[in-house]
Amino acid sequence: IAQNRIEKRYKKHRSKQRYMPLLWLYNRNQLIRYKYRYLRIRIFRKWHTFIFLFYLILLFFLGIILFVSCIYGLVKNITGKICEIKFDCQSNFLNMLSITNRDFKIDNIQSILNLVSTILLILSTFILNKKMINLNNYIDENNITPTDFTAVFSNIDSNISEKELQDYIQNTSNCKVVKVIFGYDISQYIILKSKKQIAYNQKLKYENQEEKKIKLQNQNNKLMNQINKQMNMNKIVIFN
Repeated sequence: IAQNRIEKRYKKHRSKQRYMPLLWLYNRNQLIRYKYRYLRIRIFRKWHTFIFLFYLILLFFLGIILFVSCIYGLVKNITGKICEIKFDCQSNFLNMLSITNRDFKIDNIQSILNLVSTILLILSTFILNKKMINLNNYIDENNITPTDFTAVFSNIDSNISEKELQDYIQNTSNCKVVKVIFGYDISQYIILKSKKQIAYNQKLKYENQEEKKIKLQNQNNKLMNQINKQMNMNKIVIFN
């Protein structure tokens, strides 16, 4: 089964190879090629890849805000003539581009552009989310790990050995077993251990209470003896 799965993935990989650009992801000493049409570079470390993608997405969002919403505001600032009228506004390059020089006439275009940029940002998040899901699925399909060759069997006879189970699987199916690891259901053991711990804690609590009672009783008896002794001494003094 595992061999057929590898051959199927290899054929699928070879059929798509001509359409794949050069984006590489490094994982467990092997290079995985992924179809990503917007990147044409080689990256040989996985964390480098995701950092680069993070900055790329960040620049994409900033580009939407800049080209859709901010350019019109910059044009309004440049075409304004406030700094030419006011004496306290120095007419330089920075003030010409700032909101200080803007012409504040009634204009709804800026609000419309802000709304358009917000809609584009929302749509972009859905598109990027879909691309990330495709990236995750592609890596999962093409990155062969030990879990792809692992089979789990249940209701096995407790007296069977690893060698017997390995021979049985290899004789009944066309595959090679490398290693057999037994797992046991210990839920009942955990329940019994928890009950034992609870009973032990209750026993300690009862013993501590009894010990405290005995200690308190001894203190009371000692105090009563001291009181009686003092009273007897007072009687002797009065009698004399």
